[in-house]
Amino acid sequence: MNANKLVSALVAVLVVTAGLTAAAGNAAAIEATNGDATLTTTYDDGTVSVAATYDGTALSNASVYLDGSAVDETDANGTATFDWDGTQGDELTLRVEATVNDTNVSVEETAVLDGGTLVDPANYTTSLADATIDAAYNNSTSNVTLTVADDGDALDGVNVTANGDGVGSTGEDGTVTFALASDALNVTLERDNATRSTTWVLHDEELAAPSLENATVDAAYDNGSVTVDVDDNGVGIENVSVTANDESVGTTDEAGTLTFDWTPPEQNETEGDDGTENETASDDETTDETDSDETENETETDEDTESYELELVLQKENVTRNVTLTFEDGELTREQEREGPPTDMPEQVPDHVERIHAIINQFLDGDLDGSLGQAVSDIVRNGGEKGKPSDAGAPAGNGPPGNETAAGNGNGNGNGPGDNPGHGNDDNPGNGNGNGNGNSPGNGNGPGNGNGPGNGNGPGNGNGNGPGK
Repeated sequence: MNANKLVSALVAVLVVTAGLTAAAGNAAAIEATNGDATLTTTYDDGTVSVAATYDGTALSNASVYLDGSAVDETDANGTATFDWDGTQGDELTLRVEATVNDTNVSVEETAVLDGGTLVDPANYTTSLADATIDAAYNNSTSNVTLTVADDGDALDGVNVTANGDGVGSTGEDGTVTFALASDALNVTLERDNATRSTTWVLHDEELAAPSLENATVDAAYDNGSVTVDVDDNGVGIENVSVTANDESVGTTDEAGTLTFDWTPPEQNETEGDDGTENETASDDETTDETDSDETENETETDEDTESYELELVLQKENVTRNVTLTFEDGELTREQEREGPPTDMPEQVPDHVERIHAIINQFLDGDLDGSLGQAVSDIVRNGGEKGKPSDAGAPAGNGPPGNETAAGNGNGNGNGPGDNPGHGNDDNPGNGNGNGNGNSPGNGNGPGNGNGPGNGNGPGNGNGNGPGK
């Protein structure tokens, strides 16, 4: 071969080499040729290895470029190794350059990472198995837009089933939109004989993965066993570790349930020093036995049944939930269900009652600054309005109380000016009844500042300059 022959620097056509032994591990190899130059590349768990030859001889001291940047040089065996943090679908371009007997040698190849190996881009196809699946909820339309992509490349033709109903297939942009009529969404996707399933729950108008933090915890007792159910909007939370009274009892299954043995404490029987058997009853029942008169006296308290606590601690990842259960009359109930006001209030309750309800919830959650009594007192004193008590107006004077809707009316009596505005309910002005000066009537002019339901409680302000009206 003519040593002065110029080896073309054009990009080589990739050829997948069958039967080549990988340079590292079991990774598959790809090979590119350009004239008499050959470049073989393998990838194995974050490491790229290249081997270059020219005219059947190792191409040593050749510069190796990754995506246009020099990363290494080949050794005497024509090989080089470097790290690459590629992920599924990532593309890399390798080029090796050298000078052999005054001849410029260059060979280049491009490959895509697929399933942990490098493949020819022409042979790479996006995969449902490696896809990311996102769901966005539109509160105004109650629609969900599902997006399926593989490393940023949209996946079209994905058949989607939502909550058991077929809702269509993804388009060229990898999306499909459908209505959501519940607080949970389970989708099953199918493409190229591959299947994927995933679940979300709706919280605060956003779809999120089911979590222990938002879950509802229920428990039931049945003949010596307790069944715990943990679900988020009806979706079971699996792999939740459960501890009962400081003893590990297992983890929840795919349905979010766990059943374990538990028997409430029973009366204990002990044997005395003289070999006789003494029966120790519960605190609510005492039995006295005497041999002398062979009579038995039983004393019972007003309570015929005992109650026992079962403390549950639930943990998953970085979330911990503590639940206290009370066993009584053969049933388990949650103490939390007996505490605090209801979560939702009827629509017809006044605003200040809702504010008191919110303040109590803050106190129970440990988020209230200051005294609960003082906070509630401030709301009551202000008639449910925000601000200091002084915002409600001066104390009652000579005028009668205002009502909810009437404007102030003056009534001159010649006994001196009225000092105090009327107080009506919520935002309505009060009915004023001023006492005018001399021949001057009073004009009720105090707007109402509500202190609660019903009629206002402040008098009117009288400052008259004419006949009473």
